Amino acid sequence: MGSVRRKVMLLASAFLAALSAVALPAWTGGVARAATITPLPAAYQVIADTAHGHLFISEGTSPSNQPFPAGSTILVTDLSGNPVATLPGPLGVDGMTLSPDGTTLYVAEDGGVAAFSTATLQQTSFYSIGFPAYSVAVQSGLLWVSYDEVGAFFTIGSIDPSTGSFDATPFPVGWVSFPPLISADPADQSGTLVTSSKGVNPPTVASFNVSNPAAVTQIASTQSIQSCWMPNGLAVLAGGAAFLCDGVSYSTADLSPQVDYGTDDVDAAAGDGTVAVAAPPSNFPDTTPDVFVFPPGATSFSSYRAAYTLESPTVVVAALALSADSENLYAVIQNNDTTADPVSFTVEALDARAMTTLTLSGPTSGTAHGRVTLTGQLTTPLTGTQAALPGAKVTITRTISGAGKNPVETLTATTAADGTFTVTDALRVRGTYTYTASYAGNAANAPATTAAVTIAGRPG
Repeated sequence: MGSVRRKVMLLASAFLAALSAVALPAWTGGVARAATITPLPAAYQVIADTAHGHLFISEGTSPSNQPFPAGSTILVTDLSGNPVATLPGPLGVDGMTLSPDGTTLYVAEDGGVAAFSTATLQQTSFYSIGFPAYSVAVQSGLLWVSYDEVGAFFTIGSIDPSTGSFDATPFPVGWVSFPPLISADPADQSGTLVTSSKGVNPPTVASFNVSNPAAVTQIASTQSIQSCWMPNGLAVLAGGAAFLCDGVSYSTADLSPQVDYGTDDVDAAAGDGTVAVAAPPSNFPDTTPDVFVFPPGATSFSSYRAAYTLESPTVVVAALALSADSENLYAVIQNNDTTADPVSFTVEALDARAMTTLTLSGPTSGTAHGRVTLTGQLTTPLTGTQAALPGAKVTITRTISGAGKNPVETLTATTAADGTFTVTDALRVRGTYTYTASYAGNAANAPATTAAVTIAGRPG
């Protein structure tokens, strides 16, 4: 599911052909910001470069890992999924990663790793290794790349971007049949890499310390993590103490399970510790959420902060990417309808902040020249519970119709410890008073607006 390969040869012009849209309703409470057609012959990985307003989507390789698709490339879209450009050159693109400062996109190609400026979208360097490259990650100042020593075995080497030099011998182990996936600490602090055999189950999963590139050390290795082989199902968490695989986090020290986020095929992790996962549609009924966002430090599935329903038996999530500030989640959605040719993809831009629920209630009528009191509450919904959101500013907009006047005024309130608030207003004239409450949101919490409360101002 995470990477569906197509043995077709489509040129860049066919890349941008119009395809049918897929209806993807968001779960009530989650804010879906856009859903735009993005035609692709295949989707392997998505990277969000929010600083420049771009998404990078690679096609990946065929199911057998080789050869690379003829003419495959990276599609560049805006953050809503509208095509902007394709990166130049016959790439044969598989894995991608951003430099820690966000200025460079590194892509694994047939023959090495290419570097592109995220500002200009032009290629700035090519680091030749002489073999097909598959997965790439940045850690400890180096590019780590898995590659195929044709006729020999798959392994991992390192590239120094400052000099372009390639070291083919830093890793103490090799992978015989399949190229290893690589994921690195997204905060680039711990020197941690985790690898897993792509395309084979059970895979060999291993953690490494690469803080001293001259003496790479293996921390732990296992074949007991059954499903850690999907191309978009491996992600080291910020700080390097744990990694995600198939919706479960594991310790990099001993590979023991830590937190179960649900059995999921597609994972993403951000530098602040935020986690996003997408469950296969068979795990939940179609009407329940299947994409979840968890805050840093989440200890259980019930602590998710946002959820969406995007999948169905014929529509699945192929790849996920969190924005640098973890406020947005970008999902590449694949229409898996076997009657569609070519297979269509969309990009769904989602609000990854904590969902908020805002209520407002009051009387249905009041006396002109009298006063009315309205009450409400602001909460963040979790699994079956409501968590209060205290100290938040709520704006209540009032309009008056009737008596030949339509003034609009605003009132404000601050939520108490239990998330409740109260506002009192004077009914100055006869007419119909309509009140709507709104919360603007912040870096951690999504905005919310209530349904209107209507009060009839009767003669006094």
